[in-house]
Amino acid sequence: MLWSFRRLPQKAKRICKTPQVPPTTYIANFHGVVAGRTYIRQSSSYSTIYSQLYWINGTREDVSVNWRMVSDVMEFPSSAAESEEDLQNRSSAIYSATDALSVGKAPNLESAYSYNFLTKLPAIDSLSQPLRLYLRHSRNGAPLASARLKPLSPKHATGNMGAHFGEAVLHQSSPFEPTLAIIKFENLRYSANLFKISRTSLSYRDTQCPPSTTVFDPWQQDPLGVPPPKLGTPDQYSVGDLSGKYGLLIGKDAAYYRLLDPTLPLYGPNSVIGRALTVYRTDSVPLVCVNIVPVGNKLVTGQVIFNEPISGNVILSQTVNDPDDDTYISAELCWSTGADSTVDHNWHIHEHPVQGGRRGRSTTECQPAGGHYNPDKADKGDVYSSHCNKWAQFRCEAGDLSLRLEPFSIPPCASGRAKYHFVDSNVALSGPSSVLRKSIVIHADHYRGPRVICGNIDTDQ
Repeated sequence: MLWSFRRLPQKAKRICKTPQVPPTTYIANFHGVVAGRTYIRQSSSYSTIYSQLYWINGTREDVSVNWRMVSDVMEFPSSAAESEEDLQNRSSAIYSATDALSVGKAPNLESAYSYNFLTKLPAIDSLSQPLRLYLRHSRNGAPLASARLKPLSPKHATGNMGAHFGEAVLHQSSPFEPTLAIIKFENLRYSANLFKISRTSLSYRDTQCPPSTTVFDPWQQDPLGVPPPKLGTPDQYSVGDLSGKYGLLIGKDAAYYRLLDPTLPLYGPNSVIGRALTVYRTDSVPLVCVNIVPVGNKLVTGQVIFNEPISGNVILSQTVNDPDDDTYISAELCWSTGADSTVDHNWHIHEHPVQGGRRGRSTTECQPAGGHYNPDKADKGDVYSSHCNKWAQFRCEAGDLSLRLEPFSIPPCASGRAKYHFVDSNVALSGPSSVLRKSIVIHADHYRGPRVICGNIDTDQ
């Protein structure tokens, strides 16, 4: 499997080629009546634009939008659809596209996606001023949305198993490139077999590693269709089934892997960052485990602590001062009152803090939390529940975590805590739409509306 190489004639006496430098990726996140994400990819030889754009105000038509790249002389909110006069006063056009972008009436339709080659786009890295993308209705010229265009930072993550067992290092330049996985195991003493990434993370409370049955499998692979280890293509295995993709550890005291994995994302809802990497013995007992943690950027963290009748916490982490970056959300919950296991609890970020939910304490007096946090004013009409999901997160209310991620199932504490880990792109921990010091409410089971418990999202920073 090759990336950024060119095929040369087989008849050539001598074949050599320096790999091309991968293109630089730029990203713009739109939060307005038109929402979604746009990528511009630029190399020395070509430029492309890829977008997924859709209405969040209930509009039910597919439209085309003209777009321009402008200099952002004075920063203005990305959710504002600036007038032409305001745009001219604040900025100057750098590039006007000849090919329109599509805005879909539903996020999952083909009409929401666009992919175009760009001609005569100036080298973005040579432009010193901040840049924005500006969208206008192609039919009537009405301004629809604007968003800051900025370089997409590479993702780096590591799972350090200590001096005795080794380390996993992961790097991905963008969602369009495979992940470089460098994994070194030592001192296995010929007792190891599998190594997998679990769907959840480890917490300070954990005294045991996750069982092998908790492998991260967002695509829900059919077990009967999975080939023997290392005999299939990477997409035939679960995302977290590393020993299936790379090979078993049986009969080895040490192992070293360095390869490109196109099915091990570090971006988006299926990112493996924050999840637990575990090595298992030949009898399936865990040998060692560690969380895969992001490196290179400082994180800001918010936490809600629940006491009674539900015990546990929800922890949110995101790169400092980067509200567009992925947010990692982990939760551990159980009934402290001895109640039976319950399922399908909706949970949301709400508009206001709750007075009883002082730092480190929760409350059952949750009406002061107000409604769901919805800074972009996402319409909640008839089609909302079919449009909002983890692949169209900007179509959701920012606070609607249960619909776009997953509702909670909660066991009694005597049976252990239910554990969850999510990666979200519509929860900001900085900027004007930050959720810090707002509240999280857990509702009654079976999707019922009563508010069972709530607490404030506190941070020490």
